[in-house]
Amino acid sequence: HGISAHKHEAIVMEYVEAHKSIVRNVVMSLFGLTGMQAKSLLKKMFQNKKLIMRGRPPRGSYYEKL
Repeated sequence: HGISAHKHEAIVMEYVEAHKSIVRNVVMSLFGLTGMQAKSLLKKMFQNKKLIMRGRPPRGSYYEKL
């Protein structure tokens, strides 16, 4: 997609700063990613302690700044 993973993470963090949280569908539309790619990005950011996961299925989860 021409944008590095580091740049994706920076944009996600900017979005979370402005909107307080982010969901997978937003990541998909921001970067043109598939559901799996968006999930992978958010999971990596969660594992790297950049985001905290909230919510549970079936309503879905969302991510906030740690």
